[in-house]
Amino acid sequence: MPFQPGNNLSKGRPKGAVNKTTAETKAFLTRISNKLGEKVEEDLEMMEPKDRVKIWLELQEYLIPKLSRTEITGEDGGMIEIQQTLKLENLGLDQLRELERIAELAADPTTDSSEGF
Repeated sequence: MPFQPGNNLSKGRPKGAVNKTTAETKAFLTRISNKLGEKVEEDLEMMEPKDRVKIWLELQEYLIPKLSRTEITGEDGGMIEIQQTLKLENLGLDQLRELERIAELAADPTTDSSEGF
């Protein structure tokens, strides 16, 4: 008798149950993988250090996810404005004079920035 909707006699395979073919295939692939793993380790030990590092770097992409590049921009893709506050109350007289000199150089359009402050 064909399957009838609403039949409660058999609920079918339990959720997550693996059929026999799938279980045998997984077991086979696990055995092969273990044997190949041992052979690969032996092969790696016989390689030149530069080749071993090259292989190691190539395998990293499967172990560690690559980070995507992110560009941070200001409003409408413009520049980001950074403001910094400097407390001058704890600076000595020499430090204040040096800051004044730097500010004057920075404000002077004829000053070559490659000269440094």
